[in-house]
Amino acid sequence: MVSDLRSLILTVADEYTLNKSQRFGGNELASLIHKTGPEILHSVAARTDLFSICSVGQGNWAEIPWFGVFNSEVSVSETRGIYVVYLFSADMGSVYLCQDQGVTAVKQNFGKSQYQELYRRSALIRDRVPEHKKSFGANTIKLNGKTKLAREYEPAVSY
Repeated sequence: MVSDLRSLILTVADEYTLNKSQRFGGNELASLIHKTGPEILHSVAARTDLFSICSVGQGNWAEIPWFGVFNSEVSVSETRGIYVVYLFSADMGSVYLCQDQGVTAVKQNFGKSQYQELYRRSALIRDRVPEHKKSFGANTIKLNGKTKLAREYEPAVSY
């Protein structure tokens, strides 16, 4: 039974690839992550002003599953704003805890220049928390995704 963050992360890492080859609708793992994941994250964050979303896709399996914690003052969804997220690599070999930004709104506003803007904003995010700047890496993460969205996640993070 998955009842804590560690077991949730390990379950995804161990079972996601196998489940991804199965039908998405009605899948037990997908249902578990969508329903139980946010409850687990909310219990870890233990703040009433935060909300959580765990995604393995919408109608189809996502190449990169993720668990996000959001503060509605700076982000209302995963498409815009800044939030904390666990991102899994496509091969399930890595999971990253990152401060992330929504890529959809940046893509809509900046088009082909979106990558430059995402990198610029990532640097700003790191600079805004100087007490933790040494904890953030300036390099991008490696999600090893093949889809455009997976590649867009990489420059969006400050980790």
